Formats: sequence, C-alpha cells, structure tokens
Amino acid sequence: MGIKPSSIQDLGSMNPAPWVTKMGSARINLAAPGTYTVIPSPPAGKLRMVIDGPNGGYESSSPANQASPCGLVLWASDGVDMGPFGFPGTFDVDVVAQGRTVSQTGIPQFTMSGGEYGIFYLAPGESVSVTVSNFASGTTKVVGRATWIDFDATDVTFVRLTFPTVGVPQLVIPPVPAGKIAAMYFPGGALTLRDVMQAGYIAFFNNLDGGQPHNWDLTYTDPAGGSVTLTNFMGLSATSYGFSALLQYHSMALVEGQSLSVELNSGDAVPSTPPYMWAMYKLYDSV
Repeated sequence: MGIKPSSIQDLGSMNPAPWVTKMGSARINLAAPGTYTVIPSPPAGKLRMVIDGPNGGYESSSPANQASPCGLVLWASDGVDMGPFGFPGTFDVDVVAQGRTVSQTGIPQFTMSGGEYGIFYLAPGESVSVTVSNFASGTTKVVGRATWIDFDATDVTFVRLTFPTVGVPQLVIPPVPAGKIAAMYFPGGALTLRDVMQAGYIAFFNNLDGGQPHNWDLTYTDPAGGSVTLTNFMGLSATSYGFSALLQYHSMALVEGQSLSVELNSGDAVPSTPPYMWAMYKLYDSV
C-alpha cells in the first residue's frame, strides 16, 4: 500500500527531538584582560545545555545528537591569525561555572569539556564566566564562540550531590509521587530515543580527591518490598571521573513510592576533597 504522506510527516517530526526548541549563541571578542560572562543564564522555566557528554558538544560529532554543536571554545588571536595551529599566541584563563573553576595557563585554545564539568546544564540564575588574566606571545585578544540549547524544565530535576563523608546515603530520587513515573533524563543523548535515557551515560561522577580512590553504593527502595543495595556499583581512582547508569537493578524508571539513594562506601577513607555526582531525572504522568 505504500507509505502515506501523513506517516512520512509523523516520522519526520521525530527528528529533531521535541525538546530542541531554541538554540543560542555568542561570538566572543575579548580585547583586554578581565572578567566576562560568555554564556548567560537561561530564562525561567528553562535549562540550558552547554555540554552533552565527556568530550563536550564541540567534539561530539554524532549526527543523531542535536547537542553536538553546543559548547565553549576560545582561541588566542592577534586580529589576523588564531591559535592553536600556526599561531604562537597564548593566554591565561579561569572558567567559572556552577561554583567550579577550571584554570589554564599559557594556552593557545580552550575547549570546555565534560571531563572538567560533567554533563553540563545551567539553571536559571547560573551563567558561565571567564577571567582572562594575561596575553602572551603576540596575543592581543581572545576570540571564540559559545553555543547552547534551551529546553523545557517542567518536572525536570537536576541532582547535584557532594560526598564529604562515607556511609551517609543521599537521595538522588525521593519517593515518586502518586500518578508519576521518574525516568533518568538526558536531552541531547545520541540515542534513537533522545528523551528518556535507556542506558549508558546517565550520571556523572567526579573524584576530586587526589590521594585515594572512592567507591559508591546504590540503594533502591520500594515501600512494599524494602530495599536492595548494590555495593561498589561505581568506583573511581584518584583524580578521575566517569559515568554510570543509576537505575540498573530493577528498571530504567521508578514508579509511585519508589526511591533511589547513593553513598560513599563505608569502607572508604574520608575524602580530603569531596567527590561529587550530577544527574537529571524527569517526572512523567502515569496514565
């Protein structure tokens, strides 16, 4: 019978994904050392995607990933040539976002990456700023570009946890309300379904402790059945980061009354610098 035009239209509407509503950009031209906002805060009711994975959107080239253009890139320049290839100019920069600072000195180029910031989103009131403190080797300015995607934050929770001690559970997803389903949410993921994350890189863990490795336990709780704990479901060596699927025991979603928590394994030493974890989940109507 063939394919009806209406069916083709329906399939076409699936790509790009529905959450891709608006994309923003900024062309950066910093002619003097100083502090500048390079990615502004999103409006109320939105989250702003800046980085979609460990290498950053700038380096993520999958055609299935609408987030692949996202990111922040800076180059040294003298107004004629730009680094890093064939131009010797460098600069010093501090990049500040979500209370975390990444500092680079004597560089011809800076690319904001998920290795430094994780799967990175801005909430209303948050922004990304850079402080350029020095030009060197012929640099007269720092130029570049920032790009991002905004999406609807309705019923989306961005989880940010730090772990200053061991053996203390922290809620990732509290008991799911009646009439709702909680699913890990990863807009921009290079998957066939780019809305509910089914597997793979769901939560970002960063062990900032330079002296020792750390391990996390995960506890899944059901109001009728009690709880089950996965010991050492995630482990990181000193000063390293990684990603893990959180909902790996029962399913990739939690239903009414169920909850999820994580903690540093009680056998670990107390960290000198607290590791942290970032994730997102979304509440969907249960019909």
